[in-house]
Amino acid sequence: MHYLFVINPIAGGKKDGRAIGNRILNFFSDHSEITAEIKISEEPGQGGWFAREAVKKKYDAVIAVGGDGTVNEIGGSLLNSDTALGIIPDGSGNGFARSMDIPLKFKKALHVLIRPKFKTIDTGQLNKLHFMGIAGVGYDAQLSSRFEKSKTRGPIPYFYYGFLELFRYPFDELQIIIDDQQKLKIDPLLVTIANTQQYGNGAVIAPMADVQDGLFDLCIIDRLSFSAAVKNVRFLFNKHIERSNIYHHHQCDHLTIHRKKPGWVHVDGDPVWEDNELNVQINKQSLNVIVPAP
Repeated sequence: MHYLFVINPIAGGKKDGRAIGNRILNFFSDHSEITAEIKISEEPGQGGWFAREAVKKKYDAVIAVGGDGTVNEIGGSLLNSDTALGIIPDGSGNGFARSMDIPLKFKKALHVLIRPKFKTIDTGQLNKLHFMGIAGVGYDAQLSSRFEKSKTRGPIPYFYYGFLELFRYPFDELQIIIDDQQKLKIDPLLVTIANTQQYGNGAVIAPMADVQDGLFDLCIIDRLSFSAAVKNVRFLFNKHIERSNIYHHHQCDHLTIHRKKPGWVHVDGDPVWEDNELNVQINKQSLNVIVPAP
């Protein structure tokens, strides 16, 4: 097996990329059946370029060493190719890795790569943006924008900014057209288009999501007060958000969201400023992912 490891040294907080690379090379020095190469992504977009070059050279897999943003950049460059995506979780939330049952411990995640199992999954596209796990519009997109500016990473500052943004978020009126048929007119807290189950840090927004069913789980949380948010947040972490009366769920393979003006969206947790019209479609069976063997 020929693996290219792409390390994001600032995922989840600044780290020594070379030291991480040396740990990986030392681990595989005892496994002659695996050839490991290391690249360190020094700027936005460079990891995707490394991945595209690996596809041309017919590598077996590119391993994203980072968080959901790194997974998005690498995975988006491997779509519809024979080169698989592997993951060493090293970010703030690691939502995609958690949804794929990838161990969060560094060495255990490396062990998954020794005897890899390949799983072909669906991915999503929002306008021209690809996403592997989750995309969204509303409060969570605005929170992603705020969190990106923070110098501190991890769950504690994320929840702190989440608390602040609840008081600041200007609820927008949205019109959603589901599969060219059902129409919704709403002013929700958030709209999440889920391919995988969770945002990260154990917050499960789409407990019924399946990355191989050819469908998105469209999850809507109603406009709510701060006290209602406090009351219902527990459902995100006990994996039963569907029991909340502020939660609505649909399944579809494409949808269009109209909003009154351009604004923030997020794709796999990364904020992007997008047009007022958002066209979202599923790309079935478009990415091979290395997951733990049974």
